[in-house]
Amino acid sequence: MLCRTLAASEHHVVWQIGENDGTASEFALAPGDYEKFIGNDFGFEDRYFLVGYSNPETDFPYVLPGPNDRWAGSSSMAGCRTQVLNILFGLEKYSKNDEAVLVIDLAGVNKGRILLKVTVNGVATYHELGDGDGRAVYGEINPGEERRVEIPLKADMLKEGGNEVTLTILEGSWVVFDQIRLEGSGNIKTRAVNPSAFVRSVKAADYELESSGRVQPLLVDVEHLKDFRELSVR
Repeated sequence: MLCRTLAASEHHVVWQIGENDGTASEFALAPGDYEKFIGNDFGFEDRYFLVGYSNPETDFPYVLPGPNDRWAGSSSMAGCRTQVLNILFGLEKYSKNDEAVLVIDLAGVNKGRILLKVTVNGVATYHELGDGDGRAVYGEINPGEERRVEIPLKADMLKEGGNEVTLTILEGSWVVFDQIRLEGSGNIKTRAVNPSAFVRSVKAADYELESSGRVQPLLVDVEHLKDFRELSVR
């Protein structure tokens, strides 16, 4: 699926993972160690890449397997294993007037029909990638095999503070990454990462508790990074 991106004079790269160079060399397991995907704990729901903190060479795999890939845990005995890659990032400045596009550059895809699901803060889009030559996973990159998915993000799909992008393949086999990036208009800016914790979200619950009087909980979703034992809320 190819969608309109912003005019060059209107956008800049807000963040990126990898280089747009037609290879997957910047990513973990490249150029051809795809069979080590599970052994390196990739693909699980609680694993994430934090923009501005994580390192693509160790924390983001060059390949995302699909449910047809036995080497990633799918089999007739185990069932179809849907692997996910989570990207977390913080925005310092974002307004409803800003425009943004999520761009996923792929260096190659496997043969057969592939259905990629991309979820941005809970809003999902679906992209059929078509048929590839099936060589990129072995490190044999063919420039003619590149695919690009561009997803214009509506005003309510991003927010100041914590944001999340999730990639998964619902049908078919693997894809190999070249680069993933967020392009945006001039006001969009990433937030510096606190080395101790990343706050995904803070919101008031839509319910009350009555165990010791009527209380409305405050829900704080935090990823612990390192070196802190106590979190306070003011």
